[in-house]
Amino acid sequence: MAYFIRTDTKNMLQSVQKGQIRIPRRLKHEADLSRIKRGDSIFLYDYEGGCVHGPLFSCSSKVMEEKNPDSGPFNGQTGIARYFIYD
Repeated sequence: MAYFIRTDTKNMLQSVQKGQIRIPRRLKHEADLSRIKRGDSIFLYDYEGGCVHGPLFSCSSKVMEEKNPDSGPFNGQTGIARYFIYD
């Protein structure tokens, strides 16, 4: 099955480089990462740049929820409330 995930340019680049897909918790209803299974194809839509990147292939079936993460490839100077990470 193929999945289409909407993201911004920064998160798309980090998802491709780090091999993890992160979405804000508020978009959970749009992209339910728990439905993605190992071997499924994923396409990332960069709504800022207007381009699609993919296919990426899932190598895991697990989803992790981070609450105020201390470390990780997506953390920076901005306040991060809650994110889902798919790895």
